[in-house]
This record gives sequence, structure tokens and C-alpha cells, in this order.
Amino acid sequence: MDLGDLNDAQRRAVSHDKGPALVVAGAGTGKTRVITTRIAHLVASGAAQPHQILALTFTEKAAREMAERLYDLIGWQSYQVPVLTFNAFGAELLGRYAAHIGRSVRGGLVNDTQKALLLQQHLGRVKLAYYGPHARLHEFLEGVVDYIGRLKNAGISAAEYQNYAKSLQEKPDGMHPHDVMEQQDLATLYGLYEAIKHETGTYDYHDQLEIPLQIMQQKPNIAHRLGQQYRYVLVDEYQDTNGLQDELLRAFIAPDGNLFAVGDDDQAIYGFRGAQIGNILGFVDHFQVERPIALIENYRSGQEILDAAYRLIQNNNPERLEAKLGIDKRLRAQRTGSVVEYVPYANAAAELTGTYEAIQARLAAGEAPMGIAVLSATHAPLRQLAKQLRAHGIPFALSTQVNIFEQPELIQLWYLLEWINNRADDDAIAHVMLGRFVGWGNEAYRHLLQRSQDEMARPEDLLREAASGGDESASAVVAKLDQWRSWAREVPVSQLAYRLVFETGVSDSLRADAPDHPRIMRVFEDLGRLLDQMQDYETVAVDTSLPGYLQNFPKPPVIEVSEPLGDAGGVQLLTAHASKGLEFDSVYVIGCTHRAWSGGRSRGWEVPPTLVSAAGLPPEHELRRL
Repeated sequence: MDLGDLNDAQRRAVSHDKGPALVVAGAGTGKTRVITTRIAHLVASGAAQPHQILALTFTEKAAREMAERLYDLIGWQSYQVPVLTFNAFGAELLGRYAAHIGRSVRGGLVNDTQKALLLQQHLGRVKLAYYGPHARLHEFLEGVVDYIGRLKNAGISAAEYQNYAKSLQEKPDGMHPHDVMEQQDLATLYGLYEAIKHETGTYDYHDQLEIPLQIMQQKPNIAHRLGQQYRYVLVDEYQDTNGLQDELLRAFIAPDGNLFAVGDDDQAIYGFRGAQIGNILGFVDHFQVERPIALIENYRSGQEILDAAYRLIQNNNPERLEAKLGIDKRLRAQRTGSVVEYVPYANAAAELTGTYEAIQARLAAGEAPMGIAVLSATHAPLRQLAKQLRAHGIPFALSTQVNIFEQPELIQLWYLLEWINNRADDDAIAHVMLGRFVGWGNEAYRHLLQRSQDEMARPEDLLREAASGGDESASAVVAKLDQWRSWAREVPVSQLAYRLVFETGVSDSLRADAPDHPRIMRVFEDLGRLLDQMQDYETVAVDTSLPGYLQNFPKPPVIEVSEPLGDAGGVQLLTAHASKGLEFDSVYVIGCTHRAWSGGRSRGWEVPPTLVSAAGLPPEHELRRL
């Protein structure tokens, strides 16, 4: 296979013979190209058959991109190469080997909604000392399962957490008694959660890696079998591996095995997701790598940008591969023309004005809007900038999180479900009566509401009274309501919600409005998300009826979606995390204050430091990398 179009470092990486290799690939140095070309080289040279090669990455998008590039290199043989995310690989192992340790997975993968519901339905099995009744129990339990996920990311099992909570009773170490009670409750919930999954044959995202690791630890023959099956393993973005992923690789790949890891410690920015930079920092020692291969020829940015980044990141020494191993990681630009400019402002308002004026000047000079990006640590300043850009007619694209129940049609559907279940208040009934489901006029409903207040009677009782007296409009509402309640007795809640929209004429009304109101497309998309949430509930619920559903969700569930604002071809407004891997002609980084970038915002419960196996680096290390 011809490797002549690669640079020297890329060629050495691709043609690496046997044994472990660490390729330290700086930003924009062609790491994906190196991985795919190495796979093609292994196949072309006869070193391995396609099915004997395993390529692992972190996102489905990255896996698709890698598979597409591989197809361009080796054609149909690329379909025989497993190019998988870590979790897809773990799920495959679960299906093949879970029975070897007596674990059932027939219940399937549970998502966040289902995890919280499983806890909610079995909560009566435990007694909590600290946490009392919750008005929004499901929301509380969603927070609990999120915390359990972070404990799992940190490699802390339920048994370890329960031992920790128990030890606090004997030695609280100055902790308030109520804080000790809280930790005991959290440990109890963690234990309950694990027990429920065993009983129901369900597993979660973390189990897709945790259970396969347990299988290989308990059944070393399975680890041996995988080592024989996959003669060459390639891992992309190794700096983003967490403790579990690293252990999984070590379980079936010997220290002198053919593990080809590509990553860059200076690009590790996902510590908040559980990524452990120590994995790549300790790779050389564990896998007996003689010397890493550094890719330093950058094809993306000019030298001035690369030098500015290099000056900053050196503040992370000596906890960098460059300092630890004595390799040269200073990137060399293969293109020219970059400029770095630092502009201080007196306050945030002045910064936003200065940024929009600078963007305006670039657009006036002929630069394309979508080639310009504005980055920030958080969404808040981006939303403020979006207002300025909109006010001055500058196109922009901003993605933000919104709750689907901010859509009037979705909240009307929720209020209708409450009314059908006989628990709607007057405001909720008003939304239904004046909305698409009933369609009364303001004056008619105002008259009904006034009677309700004067006579201290429920609106529905007055409607039935008017219907019995021959009022046709009231009769129509009562007939609909009776039919809807009949449906509620017959079908699960998701089917009821579907019929309320698609068998009542409401969907036809929405479609008729769609040509003049593009927002209607989002109404249907958000409705689909609500139906998915209801079906998730039905998968694990004992009572799938409307009353059972509303008992678990006394208030609308929080279902957030990413809502694109503005014009997709406009100036791109992004958080720094969301921008990773993207390329732009001009980039503005705003809000560069210590407060904004400090990462000091609490995510709720914090993992006890005493349970973290290895002390991490100070948080400013990751902030510099970001």
C-alpha cells in the first residue's frame, strides 16, 4: 500500500509493526487519517484479516466518519472491520457472554426516564432517613440516577459506596449528622438501583462496560478468547477514556499486545464526564511503549495561533506527556495567515458590542457568516450576543435547550390529560377550552367562568347542566370529554395521547397552519418526544393507564430538546465544548474571565473525594486544555 502522501511521523505510525503504540496527535494533525490508513495497511500487508481488527471510538458520529473513510481505502472489506463506540462494543459482549456469569439482559437497555421510574416503583422497599416526600419525585430520582452514573464513572460500586456511608456513622470526621444521613440515603438508593436491574434483567449505559469487565475478571477464558479474536485494536481519542474503559482494554489486551492508541493529553476536556487523563499519561508505563510517535504537523491553523496555544498549555507542565517523556509536541503550521488578537473590555456589555461590531466589519469585507464562530464557556453570553446580532440584522445560529412544554400545543395536551383524569384546575381547563381541542371563543368561556365563580361550581358541572338544557356547544364538549374518558379506560397513556391528537382533527388543524407557521414542524417533533417518554414509562410500568402515568408524573416531565435559533448559515454561536472538532475561518472567544471559566458551578451531589481512587489534577489544568 502506497504511504507516500503521508508525512514522516504519520508514515511511522501507520507502518508500526507489532506491540503497543501511542500516537500523540496534536490538533489538526490528521489522527483519523492515520487510524484508517493503518487499518488499510494491516489488511493490505496481510498482517490481519479485516474481522481480526477492532477500532473503538467515543461517538457514533466519529464511528460513521471512520467507517466511511475506511470504505474509501479498502472498499467492501471495510464492512468486515468492527468500527464501534466503546458502548456498542460492550453491548455486543453483553449479548454474547452475560449468561456466563448468570446475568440476564432480557430487560434491555434502560434510559434515564426508565431508570428513575424503576427506582420510583420500588421505592417502598427501602426506608429513607433524610429525604422525605417529594412534590416532584421523578425529578428527584432523575438526579439520583445521574449521581449514580457519576459514581460509576469514578469506578465506585454500590458496595463501596454503602461501606463509605456506613463508616461515616462511626467516624463522621466533622460531618453534620444530617449530611451523614443523606449519604446513607444515597447509598441505599444506589444499592436498590443495582438490585432492581439484576431482578428485571435490565442494564444501563455504564453496565454496557461494567458487566463485560466483570465477565472477563470472573471468566478469564473470555478475556483470552477476545484477545485471540481481535489481533489488533485501535482506539481513537484515548485521552477521553474513563477508568472503566481503560480497565476493559487492559482486561483482554496484554501489556505487550497490539494496542494502537491515538490521543493527545492536551485535548482532554471531558473530565466532567468521567474521563481520566491519567489513562493516557500512564499508557507508556503499562503497555511498555518504548517511545510515543508525535504528530506535530498541523494542517488547520497558522503558526501564531499554535504558538499562543502552546504558551498557555505549558503552564500544565510537568503533568503533560511532553514534559514526562521528553517528546516535542510543539505544533508546526502547514498554512500561513493567522492572527491572534487580545482585546480587553471594561464590562460584558462593551464586549458584546465590540464583538458584534467586529463581526459586522468582517461581513462587510465579504467573509461568509457561517465561517465565523463565537465561543463561550456557557450559553448565557451567547444568548445576549444573539439579541444584538438579531437587532442589527446579522444572521446567526445558536442551539439552546428548551422544555417541550413551552409549546402551547403540548401544554394544552397535558392539561387535557389532567382534565380527562378529573384533576385539572380552572386554568388548565381554560387552556383546553380555548385551544385546538375544543376551540371555544373567549367570550363564551368568560361567561362560563363567571358562572363558575358566582355559583361556586366546577366548569365541567356547568357544561353538563347546559348540555342537558339543550345547549349544543356545551353538548359537543361533553360528548368529546365522555369519548376521551372512554378511550382512557381502553388504551395505555401513549395511545391515548396519540388518539387525542390524530383522531380528533387537531393534527389536521396543525397541518393546515404549517405552511404559514414553520414552528408547527417542531410541535410534531416535540409530540414525538412526549410519546417516546410515555412509551419508556410503559416499558417498565405496572400500571400503563392514564391514572397510573399521572400518579408518577403529577407535573409535566422535564423533556428538554435542543432548539436551533436563527439561521443555520449564520454566524455560529457555540460553547467551547460544542466546538471541538469543527473548523472556522474566524473565531471570537468571549467572556474570558476566571469566574466564567472556573467550572465552579455545582452539579448537585459531589462524589466524595475519599472514594476517588487517584487524586486528579487541579481543575485549572482542564480549563487550560479547553
